[in-house]
Amino acid sequence: MKIILTLLITTIAFTSFGQETDWRLYSSDQQVLTDTIDVNKPNYNNGEITIFASSKLDTLLEVLQAKPPELKGFRVLIYNGNSRKTADEIRSLYLKKDYQWHYYLTFRDPNFVVEIGDFMTRLQAEKVKEQLSSFFSNPYIVLTAIKFPEYTSEILKAD
Repeated sequence: MKIILTLLITTIAFTSFGQETDWRLYSSDQQVLTDTIDVNKPNYNNGEITIFASSKLDTLLEVLQAKPPELKGFRVLIYNGNSRKTADEIRSLYLKKDYQWHYYLTFRDPNFVVEIGDFMTRLQAEKVKEQLSSFFSNPYIVLTAIKFPEYTSEILKAD
């Protein structure tokens, strides 16, 4: 029984995908068209791009801007303690240094926490941690919910 079943599967495997069956994406009698490009002569064509999009896409973007989804990312924690006064002092010291990253002063029962940045990758957070380590004692990276990054699009015009 086992030999007959193996022979049957082998026969089906060899007969199902023969060279002339329809499993190919194209038939063998089609020609392949080639086009040559002169790399020495640039071919710049000024034109327009028309984007056809559903109005539902605009509605989705409005919803995402009103309440962006929560992302998992990284922040650099520079203070974690039970003193609000110390947390404010750390925050003001950070503000005096005029860094470009956002800071977050939050209360997580029973501690006040000062965190820096919204980083998508740990590598970004590591770079910031190295910069902050000269001014703050023992900063470390935490995995937390971050704000959705803001991306701007620019329209590029050819001269």
